[in-house]
Amino acid sequence: MDIYKKCSICKRMISVDEFNKNKIAKDGLDTRCKECKRNANRIRMMDKNYRRRQSNLKKHRMHVLGIQKPMSENIGCSSYLGVYIAENKIDDLFDNLIKAPYGNRKYDFIDYNNKLYDVKSSILRYRKNANPYWEFTIRKNLYADYFICVAIDNRIDTNIMHMWIIPGDQINNKTTLHITNSDDILDKWREFEYELPIN
Repeated sequence: MDIYKKCSICKRMISVDEFNKNKIAKDGLDTRCKECKRNANRIRMMDKNYRRRQSNLKKHRMHVLGIQKPMSENIGCSSYLGVYIAENKIDDLFDNLIKAPYGNRKYDFIDYNNKLYDVKSSILRYRKNANPYWEFTIRKNLYADYFICVAIDNRIDTNIMHMWIIPGDQINNKTTLHITNSDDILDKWREFEYELPIN
């Protein structure tokens, strides 16, 4: 004997075989039939693709009309700290490093011995009842031989407070690296710290 259930969308009485399982529901079945769920997903994806196309079109128009600010003036840009501040500073400080093309995801610099350097930057972050910290996104990058972690005070002043050159085998298995701005934690990373020139 077939058991039927009413779909909450199309209101048809359909065999329970036409419903997906749902552990949370009382009867263990989804409230929408498989066909209605497929249609809803299709519409959602079409809407998502439409919104993405509209966003890309808006960015393109802004770029063509020259409304979009260059990275050097756009402190809200996600690449501002990493590319414009940190990488340019490193380019000035180190004569033996060659800058990789913009957008290279595996490394940012290479030296004359073919060692790869990935630059990471972070502003000082604050949380309740704890010391401020820097958060560097490593993303388990196994390509980089070294990570240059640039600790910046804030997005406005962009003063570099610390710079660490850390061997990849120390941290490349991490997704993120947190360095707390406290003496005992900073002492732990002291051996990797690069002595910044004054000014």
